[in-house]
Amino acid sequence: PQFGSAFQPLDPLVKAQNFDLNAFDPTILAALTFDSSLRALPYDFGPYIIFYNKDLFKRDNVQEPKVDWTYDEFLDASKKLTHGNQYGFAAFPYPDFFFPFALSNGATYLNGQGEIDVVNPAFVKAFEAYAELVYKHHIAPTLPATQDAGTAWSLWTAGNAAMVVSGPWDVVNAKSSVKFDFGLATVPKGSKASITIVGGSGFGISTSVKDQNLAFKAITALTSEEAEERLASAGRAFPARKAQQTFWFKNAPAGSEEVLNRTLNGGVVPFKTTANWQQFNLLIVQYGIPVMNGQTPAATALKQVQAQLSP
Repeated sequence: PQFGSAFQPLDPLVKAQNFDLNAFDPTILAALTFDSSLRALPYDFGPYIIFYNKDLFKRDNVQEPKVDWTYDEFLDASKKLTHGNQYGFAAFPYPDFFFPFALSNGATYLNGQGEIDVVNPAFVKAFEAYAELVYKHHIAPTLPATQDAGTAWSLWTAGNAAMVVSGPWDVVNAKSSVKFDFGLATVPKGSKASITIVGGSGFGISTSVKDQNLAFKAITALTSEEAEERLASAGRAFPARKAQQTFWFKNAPAGSEEVLNRTLNGGVVPFKTTANWQQFNLLIVQYGIPVMNGQTPAATALKQVQAQLSP
């Protein structure tokens, strides 16, 4: 929302040039829509899912995640994978990592007006349950006071946590940095379903651009079939064009296609943000870490977050 108004609506150009939007995944099209008009052509995208260390699962004789696994199965596996300096899961109160668990349990983080609302009962309950992974179930380590959202990912890549939340864009990073075999899994089913958020990027046309037709020609080239195939073949990101996704799967861990197809066709919502989102990110981590460590109730911390948010 803070950037949407800076880009021109693309719908007239799409219609005038008969540009086929059906080639793109509908979820990322929705995410790049502002005030009921498309503001950017999708480039890459992806749902937040589970990355898991296959070697740790095998060594501890724990069954690997199935595409329809439940939260109870996730928790059971995490407990079996937790011993010594090894943890079953890497948790962190950053929205990207926590929201899939909250959404899967019926919680929402925006109200009907599209404003942040983290004091509604369902969200408070979901955040407390997420924090319990650290302070009650002890399947994730106690967190230091930090704003570094990479803390959880670093724990996983070091081989000290069996599972972590991330997106398909991190497959290429994992392949180049970890020393173990890894796989992808769906977000475990909560009380509602397995629901996760989808993020991504695209190319739009600034409202200050005078030659809209030339600019549209440029962004269609950047998001063309050829460009998306190159992107996918290099494994750098998951392409927004559906037909080109097959090139990405060729470089992905075994089973990735089933996991992503089930996720994208089963339960995904666009990752909607607000004008005060950066402030929210800082506050939810600042007040969320004491909740994760069992020092503050979720309800108390979230009231503080809500009260300090700028309108």
